[in-house]
Order: sequence, then C-alpha cells, then structure tokens
Amino acid sequence: MKKFLIIVCVTCLIMITAASVAFFYGRKMLAASLPRISGELSLPGLSKQVEIYRDEYGIPHVYAQNEDDLMFAVGFVCAQDRLFQMDIMRRAATGRLAEIFGESILESDLLVRTVGFEQIAKRQLTYSSPATLAMLRAYSSGVNACVDRLDALPPEFRMLGYRPERWQPTDTLAISRLLAWQLSFNFESEIVMLKIAARLGLRRALELGPAYPPTGPFIVPAAISENPPPMPEVAEGVRLLDAIVGSPGGSNSWVIGPSLSKSNAPILANDPHLSGTRMPSLWYYVHLVGGGYDVIGGLVPGTPLPMLGHNRRIGWGLTNMTADIQDLFIERLNPQDLKEYEYDGRWVEMDTRTERISFRVAKRKLSYIEKEIKRTIHGPLLNDIVPGVADAISLSWTGFEPTLEFESLPAISRAGNWSEFCLALSKFGVAPQNFIYADVDGNIGYYGAGIVPIRSTGIGIYPLKGWTSETAWKGFIPFEEMPHVLNPIEGFIVTANNRVIGSEYNRFLGAEWAPRFRYERIEELIKAQDKHDSQDIAQMQGDSTSLLAKLVCESILPALENLPDQTSREAVMRLKEWNFDNSADSVAATIYHEFFLKFTMNTFVDEMGEELAKEYLEDYYLWLERFVSLMQDGSRWFDDVRTEKIETRDDMAARSFQQAVSTLEEKLGSDISKWRWGRMHTVELRHPLDRNRIVKALFNMGPFPFPGDGETINRATFDFNQPYLVTMTASIRHIMDFSHVQNTLGIHTSGQSGNPSSHHYSDLSQKWLKGEYIHLMMDREDFSEGVEGRLILKPVHHVTRRD
Repeated sequence: MKKFLIIVCVTCLIMITAASVAFFYGRKMLAASLPRISGELSLPGLSKQVEIYRDEYGIPHVYAQNEDDLMFAVGFVCAQDRLFQMDIMRRAATGRLAEIFGESILESDLLVRTVGFEQIAKRQLTYSSPATLAMLRAYSSGVNACVDRLDALPPEFRMLGYRPERWQPTDTLAISRLLAWQLSFNFESEIVMLKIAARLGLRRALELGPAYPPTGPFIVPAAISENPPPMPEVAEGVRLLDAIVGSPGGSNSWVIGPSLSKSNAPILANDPHLSGTRMPSLWYYVHLVGGGYDVIGGLVPGTPLPMLGHNRRIGWGLTNMTADIQDLFIERLNPQDLKEYEYDGRWVEMDTRTERISFRVAKRKLSYIEKEIKRTIHGPLLNDIVPGVADAISLSWTGFEPTLEFESLPAISRAGNWSEFCLALSKFGVAPQNFIYADVDGNIGYYGAGIVPIRSTGIGIYPLKGWTSETAWKGFIPFEEMPHVLNPIEGFIVTANNRVIGSEYNRFLGAEWAPRFRYERIEELIKAQDKHDSQDIAQMQGDSTSLLAKLVCESILPALENLPDQTSREAVMRLKEWNFDNSADSVAATIYHEFFLKFTMNTFVDEMGEELAKEYLEDYYLWLERFVSLMQDGSRWFDDVRTEKIETRDDMAARSFQQAVSTLEEKLGSDISKWRWGRMHTVELRHPLDRNRIVKALFNMGPFPFPGDGETINRATFDFNQPYLVTMTASIRHIMDFSHVQNTLGIHTSGQSGNPSSHHYSDLSQKWLKGEYIHLMMDREDFSEGVEGRLILKPVHHVTRRD
C-alpha cells in the first residue's frame, strides 16, 4: 500500500510539473506573439515617417504625412492586433474555412463559392479607381509588412498548424462583400414562404407575410414616403457562416438637434448589432491623421477605414435599412439538357464553373470535393445549398455588381458638411444603410444610401417566374430619389431597422422591416424630457423596457384571470405588477418570454408542422408584426385544427401560459422568486475556435446574465429555436456630442487585441456589460497621459552602389 501511494504521489508530481511547464511555455509563446508598440521600425513600402501612439485602451492614433503611408500604417496595426480574425474573415469570404476546420464546415464554403464573393472582388478590383487601388494596395502592404516582422504568430495559427498567406487587395474587397451579404437576408424568408405556400396554399401563406402598421412609425416624415405594387429549410451553409462571422445585424441610431440638447449642439448615438457576440469584437477603434484625414471610429479588421465615427466637423452612424435587394427566381430547365433554361421563349445555356473546395482530413493533409456552379441571367442556382426545394431556383442580389464603397468611405471620412457627405454617400452600394448625420454647425440629417432594384412586379416575399423578362429588375432607384431629410421639424431622427417611409413614396424599398417597438421606445424617451446630454443618451442605449411585452400583456392578461392552479395564478400576478423592464433580475420577464414562445409556436404548429413552424418563427422580422396583428384581430390561426373544438386566441393563450409555467417549474424549480431572467438569458462572447473546454476557457468570455430582449433598445435577441442564449446585441456603441466632438464616448464588446495574453483582449468587456464607455480622444494632449507606447515607422532608403 505504501509503495502504491509513493507511485501515485510521484505520478501526480510529474503531471503537475508537466502541466506547469506547458503552462509557462504557453504563456511565453503567447507573450512572444504580442505586437511591438514602442521603438522604431524601418519598413519597405513607406515614403515618409509615421507615428503610432497607443492610448490606455490600446487604440492606435496614427499620424502620417500622406494618404498612402496612412493606409499602410492602418494595415500594419490591424495585423498587429487582429491577424487571425482578419484571416478567418478572409477565409469565410473566399470559401476556404474547411481547409483549417475540416469537413464539418464544407456547407459554408459551398454557399460562399456558389455566391462567389471572390469572383465579385476580382471584378470589383478592375472596376476601382486609381485612388482606390492605391489605398487597397497600401493597406495590403502594411498587413504583409507586419506579418513579415512578427516574432511569433498569434496562438490560433499554431493551434491549427498553418501560416497566413500574403494579404491582397481582393481580400479586403471580398470581406466587404461578405459583410454586405450578412446584411442582405431576404432570400431566406422567400424560401420559408415558398414552403408555407406549398404546404398550406398561396392564399393562407399570404396571411402570414410580413406586416407593418400603415401609420408607421417611419424614419422619414411623410413628405417623400412608398406605394408598393400589388401583392403577387434555410440552407445549413447560412447557419455555419453565421457561426463563424456572427449574426446578421440590426442596429439603433438616433440624433437630436440643438433644441433638444443640453449642450446646444447635436448629439448622435449609434449601436450596430452586427456580430455582437463574437470574440474578439467585429470592431476595431482607430484614429487616423494625415493625407486629408482626421477621423476616429470603428472599422472592421481587414478593411482600412471606419464604417462609423466622426472627424472634427461631422459625424455619422448607420443601421441596416433592411431594403429588399435579393429575389429568388424559379427557373424552367430544359428536360433534354439541364444546363439550359428557358428565357422569353428560348433555351439559354447557363454559365458554369467548377469549384474545387478543399477540406482538412489530418493536420497537414487536405482532401477536396468538386462542385459545378451554374448561373442563369438572374444569378447562381441555389439548389445545392437549399435543400427541400423541388424547383430550380436562382438568386439575384445587388451585391453581384461592382460598386464603389471604397470610394465612398474615404469621402465620408473627409466630408466637412452635409453636401459633401451626401456626395460621398452617392457612391455607396451594398447593402443599403440608414445613415444619420450631425455636424458642428448644428445640422442633423438622414439619408438612405445604397442601390435598391426597381421591380417590375412582386414585393420580394415569394419567388418570381424566371422564364420571362417581365419579372426582371429594371435598374436601380436613383440616389436622388432615395429617402432623405435634413433638419426635420421634430428636431430628432430615429432609425431602428424599421420601415423607412410611408405609402406616399412611389418606389418599393421592401416589405420585411424590423418591428416598430425599438423605434417607439427611443422616440418615447426622447420626448420624455425637454433636453438631453450624453449621460441621458447612454441610459437610453442601456434601456431594457419592452413595448412589445407591454402590448402582449395588456392584450392577454384578461384571458388568464381564472387559471386553475396556484402557481399559474402567482405567475399571472407577476405579469400584472411588471413594468416591462427586462432586467436580469426580473421574474416577470422570464414568465413572459417562456409564455410568448409557447403562444407563438402553439398558434402555428398544428397547421405547419413543427419543422416548418420553427423555420417561420426563426425570422422575427418576417412574422412578429404579423403575429401582433393576428393577436389583436382574434384570427382563426389560433384554432388548433387537431381538435374538434374551435379555439380562440384566449383559449390558446391560457393553454400556452400553463405550459410555460410547467416548463419553468421543471427548469428553475417551484420557487417563482428564483425565476430570474438572467438565469435563463445569458450572453457569451465566443471565439471561432470554441470547440472544447480548454479553448473556451482561453478565448471566450462568459456566459453572463444579460438584460433586454429582441425588442428593447439594449437589444438582446435570442434564437427562437434555441432560447435563451443571446445571438444579437450591440457590438459597438458610440455617443457624439458636437459641442466637444474631439472627445466622444464609445465602447465595443471585447478589447482592441485579438490575443488572449494581451490585457487589451477583454478590458472593454466588463464596461460594455455594465453600460459604461471610454473616451475616444482626438487631441494628443487628451490621450498623451495614458499613452502605452509610441512606435515610429520609418521608410527603408535603398542606396544604389556606383561601380
């Protein structure tokens, strides 16, 4: 026995020693991959000296003497802090994720190769102006200069056993197009509606299409508002791509004019929700000075300029317009030759290309599949990536055409007034965005910018006939006709992905808008007091009160008065006393959400079946406003066709509520006081490599209890079919008071670094969770006290020898 104990002790000692050695070796390797932020570096590709100051949060303040050197330096600092993230985004955009992750993610690569982001990027490059080419090349050179001088690669490369390839201008363009794709999601809704029509018939399917109140609210006042034409299994690859890149985004933004501001200057607020649960954050703060720029804001690593931010005269924010820029077409194939399709009475040969998609089968071994991609006049056939659709379907998307975003973004960053800002926006292409604006002269404005197709027929909810030119797009809405407003009489502008404009506008923008409730809550809080300052705006961005919950509870509570069991009656009392604040400690919020899930599923599952009902309910923009209207009308959809009785809305509500209470008892116990929302509703900031416990512990943050829901200003949407882990939330927040625009407030979800050994990997996370902000400073004297490093980049001067 004594001998056995000695063996056990020695074995444990060896294991502990080995673990300690591995730990300290790992820490050493991680530390070696941290960037150099002080001293001097001589780099080929520069023409003049560049200074880079790192403030206390690791934000680079880059000072260059010309635009080319500025773009070079941006590429350099992006690669210093976010190289693996950039490479993952590049691989996602070019359909090469399976080369490092294996066969399990092939569906994502197949989707991307079918859409063809890389082909679009190559066409875009040939379409670019000399100035755009110079910017992209300088940025690429900066990225590569950084990689060439790294002492060690970021840890993810070593874990996966590969090195990044040289950065190319097309990589930046492909990432940009991937982001546009993430903001263009209508085709998935069309597939769902096609399935509903096939199961229930077109007439019943029409009852379930998206609805928006005809009285608004709208972003733009009635002066120039939309008169729509008459009404005529989502791909697994989409889900896999979302898992790597992040969720498609909604957003909030608003701006108040001087009359509503305590500082007598405009205040602009913006909180995009794109990829809000990624680690590291989708966003990266930079301050760029030189070559006509003096701009600070958030860019997406892999791209050279802020998507949102401000210079010393103007600022801007954006939200996704959710304009319908995708259509599906049902194609008629030639039964004698399936590579031909009918168009205007004749057979036309499809364009085809073969894609070889590699995937990892061992650490240094790849296999591959080959797929033939077919394309009609409308776009690529999607049948290989959209299972369960009998007809041949093709996709049209405005993103297939070359556009000028990388001429727009530099002009936005350098604009000094509304006219220059609008001129810059006129070149913005995909996907259309709601741009809000403010300036130091006291102006506020809105412009819906991006290309939107002019349709011959239909409203983009159901696939169109592809065999006739009568359904083809007829060009794009001219920029001058897109909705816009400067200094509205109300003194404020709000955008929350809601409908842009009313029925008097004579162009069709779309039918699938975000529900109105975030907009209405923002408007309510703006009107609740005469004047606001930045702290008031910050409290608004953290608001978790749901006007949807208020509407639902007020409609349904009378039906829950006489439930038979004590626990249900106590739960009803909690809802009666609720103020509709989805705080993390709210019990009523938990009861409401579990009830609402049951209520909506019970309404549709009897006729759709469980699988199709889940697909329909997965897209809140598609069904939520429609469900509210059904609920208020007492629709026949509430009848359970599987029973002899004809159920009413109130019958279905009572049944669903009792089921919800029973589920909560099973999950959380019989003590209702412990049914806190934060126990169920959590957020986790997840790294793309979070595939085992060790990696999760190293790279992920959370899960944390989290307030809000999908219809609160502090947005916290969860997947309907996988509650209650948050999948969409604010990925960045920015508040700009134009009385001191050189020092504004901002925060994003993680930190500036993508390296877990850096103290800037997650130093912003707790502030973000608490609704706190950091100062984004443009004046050197403001940030100099906290400077962590000053790096000088010098050009390499080659001396030519004389013989």
